[in-house]
Amino acid sequence: MLNLKRKTDYAFVALARLAQQRADAPQEPISARQIADEFEMPLQQLMGILKDLQRGGIVTSTRGSHGGYHLPHDPAEVSLPRVIEAVEGPVKIASCCEEDETDACLACDLVPKCPITSKIRDINAKVYDFLEQFTLADLLADSSEPVELLIAGGAGRAGEDRRID
Repeated sequence: MLNLKRKTDYAFVALARLAQQRADAPQEPISARQIADEFEMPLQQLMGILKDLQRGGIVTSTRGSHGGYHLPHDPAEVSLPRVIEAVEGPVKIASCCEEDETDACLACDLVPKCPITSKIRDINAKVYDFLEQFTLADLLADSSEPVELLIAGGAGRAGEDRRID
């Protein structure tokens, strides 16, 4: 099971709040403390998450007594993998090395003889591509609307498409 950390949950909640602030009062930043208090999140952890999101170019901050965080992008422009990578690192189901990750691959004793590396790389790419279809705007959409995706070459027979509702 691909399981994201609590940090990522908090990041999505904070981004949803920042998106709401962007829609309601785009010029007014919202502080980490306001978000933490509103959603009962640990402030120190949320501050670290917001710093990660800032380093990832997803949010901006304003210093000062009336400072805080802004979402400078339209929520439809913020993909889920971009958020996950800013908070947790690369989106992978297994830590098999990519071809350009030579330093990390040297630490793995299995690389020269591993029978699954190429397939894990393929799966990692498909998981990334699947998540790339979703944005922050999708998370904010009316929850009564089903998410519908067309997955080419899904778990069905070869060449079949399957829908996920």
